[in-house]
Amino acid sequence: MSESIQTSPTPATAPTVAQDREFEIQIETNPIGLELRELVAKSGQLTDIIRGVAEVVCRETECLALWISQREPQSGELRTHPLTDENTSSVAEVAGEKLPHLISTTIETGILGTVQISENHSIVASSVGLTPERCDMVFTGCFVHTSGTTRHQQWMMKIGSQTIEQWIRQSELGRSQKQAKFVGDALSLCGMLDRSTSKREAANYLVNHLRRLLGVSQVVCCDGKTPERSRLLAISEVEQFDPHSESSRVILSAGSTGIGAAEPIVFSPNSNGTTDASNIANVSNANAVQTLVLEAYCKANRFASCVSVPMQDHEGNATGSILVASNEDSFSELQLTQLQQFAAINGAHLDVVRRANLKGSELVAERIKRIPSKNWFRFGWKAAAALALLMCIPIPYRVACDCEIQPVTRRFVSAPYTGPLERSVVRPGEVVSKDQVLAYMDGRQLQLELTGVEAEHQAARRRHSSALAQGEVAQSQIARSEMRKLETRIKSLNDQLSRLEIRSPYDGIVISGDLDKAQGATMEIGQTLFEVAPLDDMLAEVAIPESEIQYVSGTNSVAIKLNAFPYRTFYGEVNTINPSAEMLNDESVFVADVKLVDDESVIRPGMKGSAKIKTSWRPIGWNLFHNAWESVRCWTIW
Repeated sequence: MSESIQTSPTPATAPTVAQDREFEIQIETNPIGLELRELVAKSGQLTDIIRGVAEVVCRETECLALWISQREPQSGELRTHPLTDENTSSVAEVAGEKLPHLISTTIETGILGTVQISENHSIVASSVGLTPERCDMVFTGCFVHTSGTTRHQQWMMKIGSQTIEQWIRQSELGRSQKQAKFVGDALSLCGMLDRSTSKREAANYLVNHLRRLLGVSQVVCCDGKTPERSRLLAISEVEQFDPHSESSRVILSAGSTGIGAAEPIVFSPNSNGTTDASNIANVSNANAVQTLVLEAYCKANRFASCVSVPMQDHEGNATGSILVASNEDSFSELQLTQLQQFAAINGAHLDVVRRANLKGSELVAERIKRIPSKNWFRFGWKAAAALALLMCIPIPYRVACDCEIQPVTRRFVSAPYTGPLERSVVRPGEVVSKDQVLAYMDGRQLQLELTGVEAEHQAARRRHSSALAQGEVAQSQIARSEMRKLETRIKSLNDQLSRLEIRSPYDGIVISGDLDKAQGATMEIGQTLFEVAPLDDMLAEVAIPESEIQYVSGTNSVAIKLNAFPYRTFYGEVNTINPSAEMLNDESVFVADVKLVDDESVIRPGMKGSAKIKTSWRPIGWNLFHNAWESVRCWTIW
């Protein structure tokens, strides 16, 4: 059996423009090329394109066996996998050392190689590579060697390997575009996180954004430096959850497996580490206990696979983990890479958001934690000295009190006579001007009575005239007396009719007097109908606790905040203090009058709020602890 290796003149360098154009022409003009072009477009995985090319080569040539050889990325070892089921073992035995020698030569040189293993059989090997530094795959076939078929066999193997190269280039281009888009989305999420007011809110943005980005079933964010001291921060598509429920505990157990881990913890039906020929990289698995926890989470929530990715801050300290669950049987290498990049970018940013939103006490505690243990003693006495100095700084002592707005003066509007009320035109709280009509009295009964009295007056006048004409002096005097009496009554009725409209005595506001339900009711003369107070002057009645009265004097300034205007402060001074105490809400208080300045006339009687009376300057320590000290003295010393 003669042995010869023939090579084509085309090395496995990066495809030139001419080579790409030649390949495109072959695809566009040859039926086989068109079929391979459609195969490149519809193949989703590397295994699909390799098997599709193998089927075309077997159909168009007298092929006995096909192999694909690929260099492992970790170890660099060259592994050969059969693509056909029949004759593969027997052909490999016949080829002997020639088959691996041809494959290794082709992958090193990148040159199309042919070796004849018998009188009627030959092997053709074509490299699959994208760059000179990257020739990690060889497409090899064994064919029946007859006159005139060698060139066709070489052409089929070459165009087959170029088809695989074309698919790899397109796949990596699409992967690069997806990767760039993913990194851009991850960076844009940082802007959303910056607007968050808490780490939990930022985590909600993160899990929902990542779920939509990866197209997975569920994303969970856990917080903590160790799995034992972790907590659930957010669950995608879930606004509120009970952290003490059984489902939350299962999710937390699975998510916390990634905290502090050196690499992602993956569970999938194929997580035993076996891969097929299409796998380029293999993800290492967690230990058995962590895998069982993830498996229990997937079974409880009916997911096929999940992965827990650790998160770290900028200093490399563990801050939590991201748990991603999918209904697919496994995660692609691209998904795992994107997930790790996402956790690296936004995981550290979550810790920045937490620090940015720390409150005063939390910020101090955070900085204290960062102090080395050897400096604790020095820090302790310095902090104590600084605190002692701080307690000696004098500030004004302010007495906190409740207050209520009252008018300086008030007027009561009463019924002018006894009679029915026709209607009321104002309600409490309305601002009225001087002489504005507040209500109307019903004058129909008065009008009827006036008509009757005027008729009686005319009759008495006629009787008086008749008695004078007949010379009856006594009768004329009696009629004259009745006329005077009726005239007095007429004058009284006319006076009442002129006062049917009840008017405001001055500009002000109606404090009380809701008479809508009293229409038609009889009002007694002098009965109070309305209470009107002027708007120009208002008093705040400040209730000073009995325990604080000793610190308040008649000239202290007062700052008042009303419940109706929580963002405005009104100022005044204490005018008078009631000398006797009153009981207000079961507390003994002294009521002080404070005249307020209200240029906009927005204060209304009855408004309530809080007041702080500024008294003398006292040290901060006295301000904070004098009440407690006085309480102790009250209970221990008589």
